Amino acid sequence: MDPIEILVDSDALRANLPGTAQPVVIPERYQPLLKAVEGYHGVRAPLADTLAEYFHSYRNVDLLVDGFQTILLRNWTYFERSENRVEAFTLLSELVLDLLDTQLTPQQASLLLRQLLTWCTTVLTGSHHDEYDEPLRNIAECLAGFIPRQSLAALERDTLLRGLVEASTRRPAVAPVFSELYRSLLLLGYHRVAERLRIPEWAVSEEAELTDREAVVTVFADLAPSRVDALITKAQTATTAELLSDELPTFSAILDQAIDRVFRIENLEDRFAVCIYFLKDDTLGYRQNEVMGDLLTVVRQLMRPEKHMDVERILSRLTRFFRARDNQFLLMRFLCYEAIGVAIGEAGNVAAADHLIEDVLSWRFQYPDIQGATDEWETVVNPFHLPKIRCWLHIIESNPALYERLAAALNVQLRLGGVYIADTDLFQRDVTRFLNADIRPIYFVAKQLLRAFPVYFNDVGAEGELRAVSTEIDEICGRRDTLMHFLRKQSHAESSNRLVAFSQAVLTYWIDLDLSGLEPFLSPNTLAAVRRERDWAEEPHEVLLALRALMERPVAGAAA
Repeated sequence: MDPIEILVDSDALRANLPGTAQPVVIPERYQPLLKAVEGYHGVRAPLADTLAEYFHSYRNVDLLVDGFQTILLRNWTYFERSENRVEAFTLLSELVLDLLDTQLTPQQASLLLRQLLTWCTTVLTGSHHDEYDEPLRNIAECLAGFIPRQSLAALERDTLLRGLVEASTRRPAVAPVFSELYRSLLLLGYHRVAERLRIPEWAVSEEAELTDREAVVTVFADLAPSRVDALITKAQTATTAELLSDELPTFSAILDQAIDRVFRIENLEDRFAVCIYFLKDDTLGYRQNEVMGDLLTVVRQLMRPEKHMDVERILSRLTRFFRARDNQFLLMRFLCYEAIGVAIGEAGNVAAADHLIEDVLSWRFQYPDIQGATDEWETVVNPFHLPKIRCWLHIIESNPALYERLAAALNVQLRLGGVYIADTDLFQRDVTRFLNADIRPIYFVAKQLLRAFPVYFNDVGAEGELRAVSTEIDEICGRRDTLMHFLRKQSHAESSNRLVAFSQAVLTYWIDLDLSGLEPFLSPNTLAAVRRERDWAEEPHEVLLALRALMERPVAGAAA
C-alpha cells in the first residue's frame, strides 16, 4: 500500500514542520471509498486529504470536521452513483461514529452530529432510501450511547433529529429505533428544563428580588412544574406520530420561546434579573452568548439618564453575579462594566463612580501572560489582556477627571505586568480616541499612561530594520535556518512589541550558544529544530566573538 502523497511543497513548510511529517497509510478497509469516486478528481481529492488527516498520528479534529462536511453534505451524491453505495455509506458512517466516540469539545461534537444527522436525512429522502437499513440502525444504536456523553451537543441538534425521525417513517425497518432515540432526547431536554429552568418558582422566592413577581410568573407560565411534568409523562408513552406533534416541543423550541419572552417583561430591572437567572449555569448551551447580549442591551437601557435607576444597586447585583463566575463571560463582563462606567461618567455621578472603581479594581487584572509561540509564529498571549485595557480606557474617556484614579491604576498595572500589543490589533485607534477626550484635568497621569503603550509602527515591529534584516538573512540561508525563518515570519505575520527582545535573545544565543534565552519566544517544536541546527549559529558565533574581542582591545594612546 502506497502512502498518500501530499501534493504541497514549500520551503516554509519544510522548515517548520519536520517534527510532524510522516507517511500516512490509509487502511485497506477504507480503500473502497476512494475507488467509489474514481474519476471525480474534485471529489476524490478532498476525500483523500480527509482520510490522510484521519489516520495521521497528529490529526487535527477541526480539519476532519470540515472535511466530513464536504464529503457528507456536498459530495455524497457522487458516492451514490456507485454500485457500492451501501458499502461507502457504511464505511463513512464508521469513521464519523468512531470520531464521535473520541474526546471532542462540545462545539466539535455538535458540528459533527449536525453533519451526520443531515446526511442520514438526505439518504432517507433520496432515491436509494430502501438500501441503507442496516447501517442506519447501527448509527441510531451508536447515537444512543453518544447522547448521555455529549448531552449539550445532542440537545442543540434535536430539531435535526426530529427531521430524521420524520424521514425514517418511510422505512418501517429503521423508524422504531430512531423514534426511541428521539424519545430519549426529548425526555433529556424536559428533565433539564424541570431541573434548571424553574423560573415561575424562582420568581416568587426572595432570591429573585423582583418588582412585579406575578408578571414574570405569567410570562413564563409554560415552565411551571406541572406543565413540564405533563410533557414528561406524555413523552414516555407517546407513539411516533405523537412524538412529532407540536404538543411535544423540542428542548430547542422551549429555549427559543423562553428567550423570546424575556422582552415581554416590562420592568427593566426584572428583565435584568431574569437574564441573570438564565445565565446561572450552562443550561442554554451555545445560546448563552445570545442571552449575554440581551443582558448587555438591558444594562445599556438601565443606564439611560432618563430612567433614573439606582445605578449602585444594579452594579452590586451585577458584581455578585460575575463574582460567582470568576472565569466565565470575561468579554461580556468587560462590555457590561464599560456600558455602566460610560453612563456614570457621562452623568458625572461621583458616588457611583467610586463604587465602580472599587469593583473594577477588585478584579484580577488580565496581564499578557505570554507563553511562547506556536509553530505558526503566533504569540501565545492571554486573549483577555487587550480587551481589559480597552474596557478601562473607554471608561476613562467618558470622564477623565472623574476616573483619574482608574487611569493611574491602569498605568501601575501595565508597569507591573507589562503590555502586549500586536500591529494587527490597530491599537492606534484607541490611543486616538483617548487623546480626543478631555484629558486636560489629568494631563500628567495620561502622559505617563500613554508612555506604557507601544503605539508607533516601529514600536510594534510592523516596519523597520528588524523586518528588513531578518528577511535578508533568511533568504541568504535559503530558509533552512529555522530560527531566522521563525523570526522573519513572526515579524511579517504577527509583529509586536516583543520583536526587539526576541532579536536581542537571538544575538545572545549567537554569542553564548545557550538556548535557554530563546525559550520564551519559540514553540517547543521550533526550539527542538534550532537545537538540532546548531551549525547555523556557529559562524555568527565566531563573528560576534571576534567583534567583542576587537571592541575590548585597548586603543593605542588611550592611556596617555
